[in-house]
Amino acid sequence: MIELKEFLLVKASEQKIEWDKIILEVRFTKTTVKRHIFYFKNENKFLFDVESKEYDFYTDLKWGDFDQKINEIERFNKIEFEIFPDGSFEENYSWDSSKEFQDKLERAKYFFQWLNETMMNRIFDYEIENNLLIPNYDEDGDLIDYQSSYDNGIFTFTMNDNSVSHEIELLKDGVSRKLSMTLPNYVEKALLEHFDMTNNDLRNEWDSWNKLVINCPHNSIPYDEWSDYVFYSLEEL
Repeated sequence: MIELKEFLLVKASEQKIEWDKIILEVRFTKTTVKRHIFYFKNENKFLFDVESKEYDFYTDLKWGDFDQKINEIERFNKIEFEIFPDGSFEENYSWDSSKEFQDKLERAKYFFQWLNETMMNRIFDYEIENNLLIPNYDEDGDLIDYQSSYDNGIFTFTMNDNSVSHEIELLKDGVSRKLSMTLPNYVEKALLEHFDMTNNDLRNEWDSWNKLVINCPHNSIPYDEWSDYVFYSLEEL
């Protein structure tokens, strides 16, 4: 891409860098873009200090390409853009399978936190929409906030025949109640993707399961204590 080449050449000139080759490395995941620029001189490698936002025009474009081709033969998750002293350049695309595996494993490990926070937010919205929360007003009669309807909750999700059944139990002052709230489609889709990924792609790293229970503390789950709140199990259905 000529625009990127010209940009990097200008930056090298401004910083008075002597170089034999300049390389921009970009790695993509579904949620992040990591990029580094290096220059080489006499076979030595140096970090080229350029703020990433200055070449967002390139990485934003390529992230779009990455997302569009993620399930195609031409998929990639790594780009190396090389500039040579004669002004020529190469743009090389590749797929790093080990990086893909690690990305999947990291996403799976912390899925519980996303699910816990998403459920709390959705429960709040649902109870607001259905007038299930007691409002707090100031002395002028203006709404301040709402009283919490539960101290902690138990969210149970069961996978069966490519579908998700769920149960929401909320506890307040020791009293339990069930909440008949439908799961949003995006939550059900995320659960099925998590189920498929952990039982197939990550099967050597993850015990088989079809039931997930989250004991929600009505707050974020401490990462170092996650096993006290999150329970995967394989049940006979």
